[in-house]
Amino acid sequence: MKLLLLLLIIISIIPLCTTLSCGWLINKYSFYNGQCCNQESVDWLNQNYGNAWRTSTNYSPLVVALSDNGICQGVPTTTVKTTTPRTTTTTEVKQTTTTKQTTTKPSELESG
Repeated sequence: MKLLLLLLIIISIIPLCTTLSCGWLINKYSFYNGQCCNQESVDWLNQNYGNAWRTSTNYSPLVVALSDNGICQGVPTTTVKTTTPRTTTTTEVKQTTTTKQTTTKPSELESG
């Protein structure tokens, strides 16, 4: 009887002891220290990316998305804004008209 009671207690406690499966969120990278391994982050990623985030190898945009959405604070984010200066080239084409005046002698007209 005591064994059965102990077994029931253990079975009821086991779900409370399950660990959070953060996938790669628990790892540390040069841009991230693992601080997003929490239930809110996992739920947000599951909702927005399904299970695909777990097998992604492009971690940085996902961590930045968590931070940008206020879910995972303390993550350094880098925004790089590049601008390309516009270059305007103006080419001026001058048109020159040359008029050549020729004089024809009457003798040249008749020989033709």
